[in-house]
Amino acid sequence: MYEEMQLYLIIPKIFESILYFIIFLKILKKLKKLRDQDGRIPHLTLLFLIGIGGWLLYITLDCIIYLIAPFSLSSDMANKIYKGYPLTIPSLYIANILRDIAMTGAILMAWVYLILSFYLKYGEHRTNRMFFQNRLMNFTILFITVLAVIGDRIQIRKIDNKVLVNAEWTGLASLGLYLIIFLFTLATVVLGAVLISIIRDIERKSLRRKIWYIFLGVALFTFGDYYWFFTGILSEIFHPYLTETSIRMILYTIGHLIWMLSPIFIYLSLRNTSEPKILSLNQSSEYQQITKQN
Repeated sequence: MYEEMQLYLIIPKIFESILYFIIFLKILKKLKKLRDQDGRIPHLTLLFLIGIGGWLLYITLDCIIYLIAPFSLSSDMANKIYKGYPLTIPSLYIANILRDIAMTGAILMAWVYLILSFYLKYGEHRTNRMFFQNRLMNFTILFITVLAVIGDRIQIRKIDNKVLVNAEWTGLASLGLYLIIFLFTLATVVLGAVLISIIRDIERKSLRRKIWYIFLGVALFTFGDYYWFFTGILSEIFHPYLTETSIRMILYTIGHLIWMLSPIFIYLSLRNTSEPKILSLNQSSEYQQITKQN
C-alpha cells in the first residue's frame, strides 16, 4: 500500500533537493576558492555550507520516507494507527530509521543557523566561547538533539483500503519539531536585532545587502516552519476537509515553495561583490567596529 498524495509530493521535494544540491555545490566551490586565496576557511561560509548540507540530507530522504512507509501494510490489516519501529512492518521500520537520519540533518541546520546569527551579532570569538569552548553547552546541544531524534517518528493511519502517512506530533515525538521552530525563531530574532542595531550605521551598500539576504534566508525558513506547524494543526481541527488529497497537495506545495526561497537568499548573500577582500561579514573591519560598539 502507499498514499497516492506522496507520489505527487515527490515532484516538489525533488525540485527542492536539486535546488539545495546546486546551492550546496556553489557554496562549496566558493569556500574552496576563498580558502585558496586567503589560506584560511571563512567560518560564516562554512556554517552556511553545513546548514544547507543538513537540509539537503533531510529533504532528499524525505522524498522517499513517506512513500515507502506503508509498503508492508496489506488491505486485510486492522484499521488503526501504526507507529514506531515495528519489525512486523519492515517498511515503517526502515522509514523511521531514515527519518532519524533526516531529522539529524534538519536539527543540525537549525543549530548551525542559530550559531551563524550569533556570529553576526556578537562576533567570532565570543560566539566560539559560547558554543564551541563551553562543555556544558556542547553536552546540552548533544543531549537535546539526540533526545529529539530518538523521539521523532512518523505514523501510518490505515482507513479501509487507504493510508495517511504523517509525522507524530504528540509527547516526545513533537520535541524535534518544537526544537527546530524554537532555534529558527531565535536565529531570526537575533538577526533582526542585528539589522536594527547596525544596518543604518553601515555605509557600504553591499554589506547591508548581505545582511538583508541572510536575514531573509533564515526568516523565510522560519516562516516555513510555522506554516507547516499551523497547517498540521488546522488539518486536525478541520478533518476531513483539509485532509482531502487535492487541498493537501496545494497546501504542501506552498510549504515547499517557501522553503525553496530560503537557500536562494542565502546564496545571494555569499555572491561576489565589489568588495572581494571581505571573506565574510564578521571579517569586515567596518562590521567589527560596529558590533563592538553594540
